[in-house]
Parts: sequence; structure tokens; C-alpha cells
Amino acid sequence: MKRLRKAGLGKFQVEMGEIQKAVAKECLIYNDTSKKRITEITRAYIRELKRDGFYIVHSRTEKSNAVRVNYFIENGTLNNTNGR
Repeated sequence: MKRLRKAGLGKFQVEMGEIQKAVAKECLIYNDTSKKRITEITRAYIRELKRDGFYIVHSRTEKSNAVRVNYFIENGTLNNTNGR
């Protein structure tokens, strides 16, 4: 993951786009890009990160998560940090 920023109260924040890129990589490993699989993996990542004390910056729905993850897979932009 990229550099983390402090979100207050000693927590670091993780942007949803970083989680989606990790989910896209995992979907390629499983060779399954269904909405159901993307949702399961995304929820597992968020649950684990929260358990580890991270603050998740997100406001996306399950549908937009699946669309964005598929975009990362189709365009091969998994390692692109968009100039950051």
C-alpha cells in the first residue's frame, strides 16, 4: 500500500482505491471477477483493516466497488498510483 496518513486518534487512514487494487489482484489469483467474489473479498479486507486499527475512507456501494475493481483488472492499472 502507499504511504498512510494519520486520521486522528492514532489511526492511519486507507483509501478505498487502495483496497480495490488489492482486491483486483486477489481476483486475478482466484480467476473469479464476479460481483459476489469482489464483495466478499472487499468486506474481508475492510473488516481486517478495521480490526488492525486502520480508518477506512469509503463511501462506495458494492456495485461501484465491483465496477471499479473490474476496471483495474481490464486496464491493468493495478500498480498505478496516479502521480502520488
